[in-house]
Amino acid sequence: MGCGSSKAEIYIESIDVPDTEDGYPPPRPPRDRKEKVFRIEDCREIDENAKKAPRSIAKDYSTLVAHVTQGARNDVEKVRGLFAWLGSQHIDDLAFPNVKDAHNPEGYMKTIKQGNGHYPQFFALLCRAAGIPCVVIRGVGKAVDYQVGEQEDVVSKYFSSWNAVYVDGHWRIVHPYWAFTGVTGFNKGQWTKVEESGQAVRQKEKASEGKHVYSFDEEWFFPDPDQFIYMCRATNTDWQLLKTPWPMHKFVNVPHFKWAYFTSGLKLVSEHAAILKCTKVCDVNFEHAPTKKFGLEYTLFFDEERSDDSLPVGLQLDRYVIELVDQKHKGLRVRFPVRGIYKLNISCVTGYTRHIVAFRLDNDSVTEDAQPFPINPEIGFGYGQKAEDAGLSKPSQVKGIMVVRQGEIVTFNFHCRFKLDVQSLLVHKDQSASELAHHVTQDQSGDEVTITVNVPEHAQNPEYALQVNVRPEGTSGEFENVANYLLTHGKDTADTDEASDGDDLRSKLVSATQARVIQGLEKAIPMFVKAGLPDQGDLTRARETLIELHEKALRDAAQAGDLEKLEKAIEDAKNSCVADRLQKPIEEAEKKLKTRWFRILRLNQRTVSEVHNYKRPLPMVHTVMKATYILLGEKQSILKKWENIQALLGKSGREGILRRISEFDKVHLEESRKQNVESKLSTCNRTEVCLASAGAGTFYDWSTGAIGKGKKKEN
Repeated sequence: MGCGSSKAEIYIESIDVPDTEDGYPPPRPPRDRKEKVFRIEDCREIDENAKKAPRSIAKDYSTLVAHVTQGARNDVEKVRGLFAWLGSQHIDDLAFPNVKDAHNPEGYMKTIKQGNGHYPQFFALLCRAAGIPCVVIRGVGKAVDYQVGEQEDVVSKYFSSWNAVYVDGHWRIVHPYWAFTGVTGFNKGQWTKVEESGQAVRQKEKASEGKHVYSFDEEWFFPDPDQFIYMCRATNTDWQLLKTPWPMHKFVNVPHFKWAYFTSGLKLVSEHAAILKCTKVCDVNFEHAPTKKFGLEYTLFFDEERSDDSLPVGLQLDRYVIELVDQKHKGLRVRFPVRGIYKLNISCVTGYTRHIVAFRLDNDSVTEDAQPFPINPEIGFGYGQKAEDAGLSKPSQVKGIMVVRQGEIVTFNFHCRFKLDVQSLLVHKDQSASELAHHVTQDQSGDEVTITVNVPEHAQNPEYALQVNVRPEGTSGEFENVANYLLTHGKDTADTDEASDGDDLRSKLVSATQARVIQGLEKAIPMFVKAGLPDQGDLTRARETLIELHEKALRDAAQAGDLEKLEKAIEDAKNSCVADRLQKPIEEAEKKLKTRWFRILRLNQRTVSEVHNYKRPLPMVHTVMKATYILLGEKQSILKKWENIQALLGKSGREGILRRISEFDKVHLEESRKQNVESKLSTCNRTEVCLASAGAGTFYDWSTGAIGKGKKKEN
């Protein structure tokens, strides 16, 4: 591939590479996901051929393209060949002593090495030379220097650019710069690591610029737009390639997901935010398939400089984070020893460890004399797949945390599917299991096991862990830990000091149900669940009410034809604590967004400009625009002259046609105006209108949709 040289190289000027070219298809979300259009197995030969290409092919674009796309059966494989070739060029290590022209591949690579050329522009040149439409997209990205929780004032400076290529009838994203280059060891020196997967650590990070490295990361080739948006946001929202584009405030306020999250089989079901506002504790929960076997690892950091309190010098944080499990969920609970700003990195372990997400935790309060959890078991707290596989079933208590009172009698029941010896141990932070042995008993009768705990009284820190261990019946081997339960006083299980009382939490839940307000229920239900209180019908009623309210919000927004309200209703439903029960109504609402009425509401200024620029439009185009403006309330008399319609189309702001269409109320449209428009449009044929003017065809579709005369079968 060539090597570096100490010989001074001649500086050359770069060339201007336009972000796009005339005649390209408009940006639209791709129909299929990445796995349906690209399989790496199909491109092994293409990759090998491109990566082994001789340096000499880079002297002109036609030779390069012909070589690296040799054997490609379609445009997807051509793009892959170009991608693989570019990824094999370690540009900063190459020498270009005699290259003086940036108009060939070698020349443009030299400009990249000099710092006045860029990977996305070079990739665009390569694709265009192969006859494949390719645009350069500009925006912001969460690169190595991004810190979770940073807001718009900071993130808006993290400029990034990437590409979209048009293959297989759709636009696909490629981020060549991040695919092929990276920085290892970068650190702002902001955080102190305090706990890592149950082990106490007290290590202040050191600031470092890191080291530039080459890579070949598949994630940046054809990523799905709904995943890519968590990393990069296009300034031109059309090029986000999403049905519902993300505003900047949403981009900066989502969790910092890594690529591994999207293939982990986990789904975040707790709060979907970059900054979690916490009081005493914080829970992060994931949903997964019951048969999936994996573990969670974590690292907890503390920001000494920005926090209200300091960590006591002698404090060791080795049991301030625990794992919570059941057969379909895994999560972490963090208990805070002091007020302040923390960071939680979470990794998924499935044979190997992959970082999946980071959160910033802002804690504003702590329990007096906050203590570590009694134990931090490897399998976590709760009844999960480990217990099921071991032969315990039908547990009376699935959740890993129970709020108990001193002196209370608590029972746990299991059914044994296998012949098992069962051992139950009660553990305290400051007391051994042997000291507490008389507080736990078990009765094993046939296949049924009952464990009874008499919660000790007069304890200074009344928090205990019940360990349930098993081994095959009649064997003398070691017992295996298969389930654990945290029996806690509940002082830190609620979001406010007042809510630590279960009665108060239940009262708030009932009140929110009666008030029938989505926001109130979205707050009350997670608080109630977090406290581990028994349902008694209140939680079920609250959830059913919340489901009903979300369904109504989706239905009402769709019926009103209000794009903004429908998009918000869909987003609210997706982020709801009952989102798993709303999948069907969400899908139905998203189908509505694909209908002609809502597609028309996405009219853009290009459509308006096309019609505005007509000097002498065909009569049918004039008729369609008359109908459109009659619907918007204009007097028919002024619409007879095309110049007047042009003047209306030239207005902007609140008087602009796009704004007026977005605020149009078709529910209360007068019948006389409706009939007038219907009469005018009856003289036009949709196909002929669309052939005459794509812009006019769009307004025709909107007008017929507004009067309820659009196609019955949506496409």
